[in-house]
Amino acid sequence: MKTISIVLLVLTCSLFFSSCSKTGEDKFPEQHTYSEIYSMNVDGTGLTKLTSDKKDITFMQYLPKSDKILFVQDSGTYIMNSDGGQRLFLSAKSLNKSTKVTQDEQTAYFYKDDYLGFNNINATLYAMSLSTGEVKQLLQDSISIAQIGISPDGVQLLYNTVANDTSLLVLLNTTTFQRRIIKIWVNELYCSFPQFVPNSDQIIFFDRIDSNSSNSYLRIMDLADTANNQILDTVNSYYERTYPALNTKGEIFYAKNGITVLDIATNQKIVLPSMFRSDFDFSSWSYDGTKLIVTNNESYPSQMVIYTPSERKVVNIKPSVGPINSAYTYPYLNSNNTKTFFTISFTETVLI
Repeated sequence: MKTISIVLLVLTCSLFFSSCSKTGEDKFPEQHTYSEIYSMNVDGTGLTKLTSDKKDITFMQYLPKSDKILFVQDSGTYIMNSDGGQRLFLSAKSLNKSTKVTQDEQTAYFYKDDYLGFNNINATLYAMSLSTGEVKQLLQDSISIAQIGISPDGVQLLYNTVANDTSLLVLLNTTTFQRRIIKIWVNELYCSFPQFVPNSDQIIFFDRIDSNSSNSYLRIMDLADTANNQILDTVNSYYERTYPALNTKGEIFYAKNGITVLDIATNQKIVLPSMFRSDFDFSSWSYDGTKLIVTNNESYPSQMVIYTPSERKVVNIKPSVGPINSAYTYPYLNSNNTKTFFTISFTETVLI
């Protein structure tokens, strides 16, 4: 009888705890962050939600020639029409913020760093076909790759590496795989954001030549004669938050005293002081290179700014969506500068 009583007690306790777990009383609140892709007219009207997955989007780029959106979600790469339709899964490989797409919008170049232990890094450089999703490995090395740049024809690729306190700027031929070291830095000095100057044999990049200073230098260099180089401007190293953008006209935007645009050919600079702080978060040029769109997520509320350098004209657009802590990233203009595409990050409380 005593044994039967113990068994009944155990069964009763099991049923009690099982019923408790089904009521949700054992769930706890957790912050869930996710992103969605939106489009909107440049006057702030016509806000349209293009995805509704409540998943994190870690990369997005609008492709003006094909009028499609390339993005990474759940560690996979997708492409879809600009209205959100006909979504296509391209690859399980994930593009990242340093991805460069060729002007014909057929190939995306990107890299992945695998950290295998202390001072043990394995970096791989890839090319992805945006029509088939096929991924080809271009090179693999025991280095860390920082940023990459691609020539307009897609034949040459710039990338900078960091290994053993030495930073290299390397030129790679994407067809022959021949590599050429352009410049070397040592002792915590480095290069970042290398880019090809349109319609020329020159490249530009930022480098830091004084380890005791927070200053970086915007430098231009001839590929045929690397000794022929000069400093165009001095900026604070904090510019890296903003991802400098170069347009097809040879004008570069970077963070210094607000919105700063430098014409590389004439070395003429246009500066529009920031209304909120001295830099912005993300930036991109329009397809024709006439307008710049940037986001500022430190302002309240978060906003996007469309800037026309030739007219010194600024338009602030503030999408009325989401909570106060929403953030706008990856802003792009369509080919005729009438619509914007961007992602918005949300944070909500869920029970788990």
